[in-house]
Amino acid sequence: MPYCVEYNPSRFQAWPKCKCKQRIEEGDLRWGSHDQDDWSIDGHTYWSHLACVSHKVFQNAVLAHGSLAAIPGAVEDEYDLLDELETAAARAETVRAKSHDSSFPRLLNFV
Repeated sequence: MPYCVEYNPSRFQAWPKCKCKQRIEEGDLRWGSHDQDDWSIDGHTYWSHLACVSHKVFQNAVLAHGSLAAIPGAVEDEYDLLDELETAAARAETVRAKSHDSSFPRLLNFV
């Protein structure tokens, strides 16, 4: 499953709701998970606030793309979202650690 990160470009695209049930407003940073292996294949992209992405999803994205920097949208000409991705990944890892779930390796070892 490919992933991406971007700022929500339009107030008209605020209708997607995150799993937290809140709207992703114009200008909010959002995380996309596409249900097909190839972006060119029609499918559905599930959007979340970056802060709502779980450790497991970050880990799967790193495994799929090789690193956080390789995720589409993480490093672009206009902006660099890598610091925000790393902060969100560290937060997700802390949340996972507090739940005492040791079934996943440390994400930051993959960065």
